[in-house]
Amino acid sequence: MAQRLCSVCGKDRDMKNGKICEKGHFVCYECQKGRTRCPLDGTKLA
Repeated sequence: MAQRLCSVCGKDRDMKNGKICEKGHFVCYECQKGRTRCPLDGTKLA
């Protein structure tokens, strides 16, 4: 699986089940559980 740096926790994480906000921040699964908005800028997670 592809890895990407999570913008929230700063760790390399699998992109599986992670989300990217409207401004391009990647939020890993562990950091985005239960969230619908990016914790960094408040835009919608897709």
